[in-house]
Amino acid sequence: MAPGKRPKNLYQFHYRSQLPNTKTRSEKKARLACQKRTKAEIGDSIRRQINRRDTQDQNDQESTNPDNPDTETHAQESLGFNENSLWEDTGEYMNDEDSNSLARIRSLHEEFIQKQKHQHWKDVMDSMFPVYLHLKNQTADWTLPCALDNFSSLLCKCTPDKYKIREVDLIDLMVLLLANGYLSCTPIVPQTAFSIRLLNFYDLLWNFCNTHATPFCKVLQSWNESISIRLLAKNSKRPRDLRRNFVASIDAYRTLKSMQRKIIQTATSITKQEVLAQRSCPACFGVAVPIDNPIHPETQSTQDFDTNKVFICLDGNFQHRHHERASKNYLELENEPLFVTPEEIALSNLEIREGELAKRVSQKAKDRCTQQHKAADDRRNVSSWKGCDDTGLFGCCCRHDSVISFCNIHKTGEGRGLPMSIIKRLFSEINPDVKLGILYDIGCTLKKFFQARGLLSDYLPRMLFATAVFHSYVHDWPCQLQFNPRYNDGWGLTDGEGLERLWSYLSPLVSPLRYATRNHRMTAINHRSLFHNTLGIEKLVLTLKRKCIHAIATKIESEKIVRKMLKDQNPHESGKCFTEDFFRAQWKRQRDFEINRNQTDRLKKEEQAQFFERGEALKSLAESFMASLASSSPTSDPTHALSMLQEIEDLQKKQNEEIQRLGSHFAVDEEAERNPEQEKRLALLWSAKSALYKYAVQIQGKMQPLRDSKSHGERLGTVLKEKIFEALGRRKNTVTRVIKTFCDRRTDYLKNHAPDQLSLPENKAITYDEFTELKLDDPFWNDAYLCLSKDPWAVDPTVRTGIHALLRLDRANEEMIQLRNELRRCLAWGIHYRKQLKLRIDQCVFG
Repeated sequence: MAPGKRPKNLYQFHYRSQLPNTKTRSEKKARLACQKRTKAEIGDSIRRQINRRDTQDQNDQESTNPDNPDTETHAQESLGFNENSLWEDTGEYMNDEDSNSLARIRSLHEEFIQKQKHQHWKDVMDSMFPVYLHLKNQTADWTLPCALDNFSSLLCKCTPDKYKIREVDLIDLMVLLLANGYLSCTPIVPQTAFSIRLLNFYDLLWNFCNTHATPFCKVLQSWNESISIRLLAKNSKRPRDLRRNFVASIDAYRTLKSMQRKIIQTATSITKQEVLAQRSCPACFGVAVPIDNPIHPETQSTQDFDTNKVFICLDGNFQHRHHERASKNYLELENEPLFVTPEEIALSNLEIREGELAKRVSQKAKDRCTQQHKAADDRRNVSSWKGCDDTGLFGCCCRHDSVISFCNIHKTGEGRGLPMSIIKRLFSEINPDVKLGILYDIGCTLKKFFQARGLLSDYLPRMLFATAVFHSYVHDWPCQLQFNPRYNDGWGLTDGEGLERLWSYLSPLVSPLRYATRNHRMTAINHRSLFHNTLGIEKLVLTLKRKCIHAIATKIESEKIVRKMLKDQNPHESGKCFTEDFFRAQWKRQRDFEINRNQTDRLKKEEQAQFFERGEALKSLAESFMASLASSSPTSDPTHALSMLQEIEDLQKKQNEEIQRLGSHFAVDEEAERNPEQEKRLALLWSAKSALYKYAVQIQGKMQPLRDSKSHGERLGTVLKEKIFEALGRRKNTVTRVIKTFCDRRTDYLKNHAPDQLSLPENKAITYDEFTELKLDDPFWNDAYLCLSKDPWAVDPTVRTGIHALLRLDRANEEMIQLRNELRRCLAWGIHYRKQLKLRIDQCVFG
C-alpha cells in the first residue's frame, strides 16, 4: 500500500462508525466570537512586540562577532525567554486563603456542571422514554435482526410538502439517535453512544457475573480495535477511555428501565399491596381468591379462607459501607423504590425518643439478649466506621428471600428506628387483614421494646415475633422456648435466614460501591435487588415445590418416629403406651419449668459453676506442683516448695468453706439431705455441657453454608469450602478436649451417683464426628444435666425424642397449609396481572 493512503473500507465494520466528529452551530459561533474578541484586544500589542523584537534581533546579529557566538543566549532568545518577550512563565504564589477560595470555586463549578447535566438528563428522558418503549416492542428488546435499523421514519409523519430544510447535526437529536438503536452518554452535544443491545448484554452480565465497567470497556475496546483502527481521543494520539462514557450510558439505561417498571406497576396495580406483590413476592402479597365449588365438599372449611399470614425477616449488614471522601455528593440523594427515605427513619427515631420520655423508659435498661447482640446494643462507635458516611444496610425480605425494603444506615449502629420504619412502611402498603410474622436476630426484645414505649400500638395485635432459627440457638434456653419458630405454633418451617442468603448474593458489590458516589451505590443495590426479585418470581413455583418436598419429607420422617413410639410402653404411666397427649403435656411442663425460672437463679448457677471450675483448676495446679516436686533433685531445698503447697491447701479449705456457706443451686432433691460431692460433680457436668453447647453453635454456624448449598441446589465454590474446612480444622483440637472433659465428668458422676445408668446407650462417650452431626435441636441438649429436673422430659431421652418428633410434625403440617395458601395467592396474582395487562392494552388500542 502506498504511504499516505488509507483503505476505503477502514471504518466499515459498522456504518454508524462513520459519523463525523462535529460541533453544533452554537459552539462554532462562540469559538469564532472568542477568537475575534481576543484578536481585537491584544492583536496590536502582539504585532508591536514582534516588530520590536525582530528589529532588536537584527541589530544584535550585526554587532555580534560570528567567530564567538553566544549560543546559550541565542537559544533562550529564540525560544522567547528574554526580558522583551510578551509571554513569560511566572510562578504562581497563593496564600492559604486564596488556595481555599480557589478550591471552593472549583467545587462550586463542578457542582453546577453535575446539577446541570442531571437536569438535562431529566429533560431529555421525557421525550426518550416513549420512544424507548415503542422501539423495545418493535425490536423485541433489540433482539431481532432489524434491531439496529434506522427507525427515524416512525417518529416523523410529515408529508413532503411540509418538509423544512435547516442545518442540524443528527447526532444532537437524542430521540433520533435512539431510533437508530443507540443511547448517548451525555444529554446534550453527545459524541459517544452505545447500542441498546450492548447495554442489555452488559446489564445481564453485571447482574449474573458482577462484571465491572473498567475491564468490560477494555475488552470492548480491544475487540473493536481488532477489526478496525485504534480508537483515539479527539485531536489526539492518546487511546480513548470509554469507561466514563459507558458508565453514563448505563446510568441512563437503568433510568429508562426504572421508568418502564414504574409505569407498568402503576398501570396494572390497583392497591399498594398489588404493587408490593409485583415488585417483591406475589406468593406473600398476592390476594388468594376463595374457592366457590371445591371438588371435595368436606374440605370446604379449610379451602375457603386464607390465613393471611406473611413472614418477613429483618437483619443488618455493616459490610456495605461507603467512604465519606469517595465522592463530593454534589447531587441530592435520590430515593430508590426499595429504600426507606431518611425522613421516615428520622421520624421513627423521634417517636422512639418521645415514647421513652413519656413512659420514662431508661435506655440503660437492657436485657441479656440485647447485651449479647453487639449491633442491637449499639456498642459500635465512630471508630467502627471511621471515614465512612453510610455505615451499612438494614434489610427486610420475605420467606422466599425476595427483597421488600432497605434502610441506609448513616453514621449509626443497628438502632430500633430501622426495623420500626420498615414495619410502619410495610403496614401502610398491605391490606388491613394481613398479619405479619417478624423474624429478627433479637425478635425476643423487639416486642418488649415497642410495648414499653407505647409504639405501634395499632399494629401490635397483627404482629408475631420470633428469632431467626439459627440465631435463636445463641439465646438462653428459656428465650428459645418462647421465640424459636421451631418450638412455637404458627411458624411452619420458616427459618428466617433469608437475609443471610441475600447478603451473600450482594457481597460482590461491597468492594466497588465503597468508592462510588452515594447515589450510584444506592442505585446499584436497588437495581441488583430488583433483578434478584425478578428471578425469584420466575422461579417461584420451583421454590414452592422445593419447600413442599422438604415439608413432606419432614412430615414422613416425624410421623414414622411418632407411630413407632406410640406402640411402646410408657414407663411413667403403668400399663399404658405413649400417647400424643402425654408428649404434649410433657412439653408444656418443660416450657413452664424453664420459663418460670428466675433469671437471677440462672445467673447464680453460672457463678457457682465457675466457682467449682476455679476449684478444679486449683486442684489441678496442686497436683502438677506435687508432681514437679517429686521429680526435683534430692539436693534442692524443699522448704519454699512446702510453704507454697501449704498455701494452696489453705486456699482449697477456704473455698470449700465458702461453698458450704453459700449453699448450692445444684441440689438434686431439695427435701433430701445435701450431698456436697454430688452437687459439685453435677455443677461441673453442667458447666462442661454448657461449654460444649457453645462450641456446637459455632460449628453448626460454620457448616450452615454447606447445608444451604445442598438444600437450595446452589454451588458454594471451592474457595469458600476450603475456608469452612480450615476454620473447622482450627477448632477441632479444642472441641475434642471439651468433649473429653464432658465425657469424663459424666462418667465420674454416673459411677458415683447413678451407676445403673452408666451402661445406657445415650451415656456412651461421643466422638468428634458424632458431635458435628448433632443438630442444635437434638434431645441430647435438653436432659437433666442441663435442666436439673426429675420430670420424664428431663430424665428420659425417649420422651424428649417423642416431643421433638411431635413438634417437627406440627411444623410440617403448618408448612403445608402455608404453602397451599401461598400457591393460591401466586396463581390469583398471575391471573389478575394478566387481566390488568390485557385491559390496559385494549384501552391503548381501542380507546
